Amino acid sequence: MKKIIFALVLLIIVVFTASYILAHEAEEEVADISSDMSAWSAIPFNLWLVAISGIAFILVLLIATTLFKKKLKEVHKKIIYILVFIVTVAITFYLVGATIYTNVISETKGPVHWHADYEVWVCEEEFRLPPPRGFTNRIGTETFHDHGDNRIHVEGILLKREHASLGTFFAVVGGLLTEDEIIFPTSSGIVRKHDGDLCNGKPGKLYVFVNGELISNPDDYVIAPYETIPPGDTIKFVFSSKSLEEIDPYIKSYGREEKI
Repeated sequence: MKKIIFALVLLIIVVFTASYILAHEAEEEVADISSDMSAWSAIPFNLWLVAISGIAFILVLLIATTLFKKKLKEVHKKIIYILVFIVTVAITFYLVGATIYTNVISETKGPVHWHADYEVWVCEEEFRLPPPRGFTNRIGTETFHDHGDNRIHVEGILLKREHASLGTFFAVVGGLLTEDEIIFPTSSGIVRKHDGDLCNGKPGKLYVFVNGELISNPDDYVIAPYETIPPGDTIKFVFSSKSLEEIDPYIKSYGREEKI
């Protein structure tokens, strides 16, 4: 009996520790998602947190019932089954309700799957984000990210379409984009340039091209709502001391075979 109790206690500790870790990561994801204004930020509890906590609770109840079924009275078994039923129904209603609610309040009226290819060039040298790490294999948030493929991914429900902006993308990957400044994280460190900073011994300037056309206020630009490229955007960020006429406005990967 002592061994069984010890095993049960150990199992409970393991289950709830795993639940806590995953729930903690889910809470961090809520904070991350809030930064890019996903519609999920409008709900009080992250779906993963609710689901993981509920499943852990049900699992512990079922295991305890199995281990002590010979010692449990019928009334105890009924209470456990009722608790399992209530928790299961509550989780289901919350997941369904949250999904419907976020779809209703979002401008996109449901999940989107948009892409835009991009390149970052500073003083004639191309820079890329560090390789993604972890289970999610992404840099950024669940809604707005890069998979190490020089592609902006917008996947999920947007509270407002304007939140799928280049400024938001730079923010969620740890950088910054304004009319006259670019900050971009790379494997070798942070690349930071402001208009007037030297580039090959001469003052440089930031240019942002979308589909070959120079744009102003690049941080406010919202990527085109397309899954494939083209017609999805190709975006080139260039900080250079060259004149506008000397800069190639098109990215190298334009016209490549589609890869999602």
